[in-house]
Amino acid sequence: MIYSNGDRYEGEWKNDLRHGKGKQYFKNGELYLGNWQNDKCEGTGQYFYSNSERFVGIFLNNLKHGEGLYTAPNGEEIKELWIHGQKESFGKYRKYRCR
Repeated sequence: MIYSNGDRYEGEWKNDLRHGKGKQYFKNGELYLGNWQNDKCEGTGQYFYSNSERFVGIFLNNLKHGEGLYTAPNGEEIKELWIHGQKESFGKYRKYRCR
């Protein structure tokens, strides 16, 4: 499905609503990949920002909700806790790479 604003959805539908597994490509280059329920991001998902940031975690009613892992463009990982779209706490994790 391609929307009039240029966004695109690929995935499962139920009663003409996004429902199940799906991908939402946004015109600004961002991407949501994950679960949908009644046309909203719901459950586990990944959000990829156009600046190479990424969030992997739980969504509720289109908002981050619960524990998630934010990855910065430099590879630094930060564990976060979100409640209804508000960041409650976070802690830093280093990303170690084998050389």
